[in-house]
Amino acid sequence: VSPLTVNTVLVMIGIVYLAYLLSQLAYFSGGFAGILPEGYTTAEYARRGFFEMAWLCAINLGIIIFCLSLCRTETVAPLLTRLLCLFLGIVTLFLVATASAKMIFYIQSYGLTRLRVLTQVVMVFFGIVTGLVCVWLFVPKLPYMKAVLIAALVIGAAVSWADVDTLVASYNVDRYLSGNTETVDVQYLNDLGNSAVPYIELLAKKAPDANTRD
Repeated sequence: VSPLTVNTVLVMIGIVYLAYLLSQLAYFSGGFAGILPEGYTTAEYARRGFFEMAWLCAINLGIIIFCLSLCRTETVAPLLTRLLCLFLGIVTLFLVATASAKMIFYIQSYGLTRLRVLTQVVMVFFGIVTGLVCVWLFVPKLPYMKAVLIAALVIGAAVSWADVDTLVASYNVDRYLSGNTETVDVQYLNDLGNSAVPYIELLAKKAPDANTRD
């Protein structure tokens, strides 16, 4: 396929993305500013941000790889094509950052859970994958699929070896005792098992009348 055709399509996609991001700037920047858009709960805001990010990451990375395969020469794709693909990669990284900011906003409001920790880990992985693809655009010899696999293995091993339940219990109790949150979910702490026992004990000693929530 002629690079002109591919570049024209990429320019059109880029213009659509740019217009979309500028028109929805308040929505995307809410997580960074700690401002909840009207009509959303904090949970809905975080969940919608994650699923939007996941779908658009998959679509954008697919577009990048497909367009490069269409107009690749004997060595690499034309520079303009790679620059346009880089713009899509930067947009994708921005979406990952905004989704992560929304989740952090949610965590700061209601505390940690296992699911929220794992969701943040997934977003970090999406960011790494997108970053590797962006580098691969200009370093074609980079074995980016091997790098993605290694990143997945390292992140998976780190999560498996980390004591997520202790992290969750420590974060939630510390934030409650420091006055950063008004409630703490004691029932969820009980469900975490032995890892949460020291923090439940600490909570019982320092705040025996702790406000709880379902």
